[in-house]
Amino acid sequence: MDGADSTGGKSSTGNPDSEQTAWVPEGEEKQILEGVLLVAWDRAAAGKVTWELDLNLDGTKEEISLENLDFIPEGDEPETFGDCRIQAGDSALEFYGDSVVPELMGFSPDGKTILLAVYDNGPSGDPWTCFFRYDGNTLREAGGLSGDLRTLTGESGESLSPSSAQEPERTSSAVVYRQSDGSLRTSFRADVLQTQLAWGYWIWNGESLELRQDEEYECLTSGEEGWFTLLEPLTIYDTKSETGTGVVMNPQKVRCIRTDGQNWVCLEAEDGTAGWLYVEKGMLPSMGDRDADELFEGLNHAD
Repeated sequence: MDGADSTGGKSSTGNPDSEQTAWVPEGEEKQILEGVLLVAWDRAAAGKVTWELDLNLDGTKEEISLENLDFIPEGDEPETFGDCRIQAGDSALEFYGDSVVPELMGFSPDGKTILLAVYDNGPSGDPWTCFFRYDGNTLREAGGLSGDLRTLTGESGESLSPSSAQEPERTSSAVVYRQSDGSLRTSFRADVLQTQLAWGYWIWNGESLELRQDEEYECLTSGEEGWFTLLEPLTIYDTKSETGTGVVMNPQKVRCIRTDGQNWVCLEAEDGTAGWLYVEKGMLPSMGDRDADELFEGLNHAD
């Protein structure tokens, strides 16, 4: 940031009285550490959002900004940003954006750390929240999750985000649930047999948020959504192994109920038959490497 002083772009307020006095977070920082998601959208100028927040919890606030690099001064300001620059103190990062909401979020993954977060509603409407961490000198990327953090919700259904300039859509593919163990539960795309949403858990590893690697993920199923049609009899298995016990699933409507996120999907039919199917790049090895679209009608292949 041009013109930054020797404090590294920090404001002069909030310094501890002395090195011997432990600084206790208060105000916005205290709220964030207690589990509340705070959202800022004040515009310093067209195409730029600013905030002051003590990101590294040393008692002084950083000057923070999110700037739209695609903004044209002579034109009308768009509702969302494209490519962006995010800055804390003197440290800045540029990142690709498709439809970035012009808001900055303050979030704590562990009650001890404050992260910046930005939401981008991607090219296919795929929700994505990216995180950034500032250590007093450098702003770094700190992972991301495939949900809209502005929808942050407790396990009992209570909202943990009190305000946002743009009311987020609380669809099943976007809502983020905070679990009692601190993990974040939201959906992600698991492209195995088809483009399928599955529930995943994001965990804080001390440096970034990452998807927890589970053996199986539960697929999102609701009402009539997710059903497609099996056209021919198909052998499925009771375990994720073709040496397991096989059972024939007859032609009917079926849906994916679980997946390993790589090659296996668990199918459930309308008559209650269920079992695992191995898929490799859209092909079915157990059926002589036939294309899955030859055996199923109505598979979802989203871009």
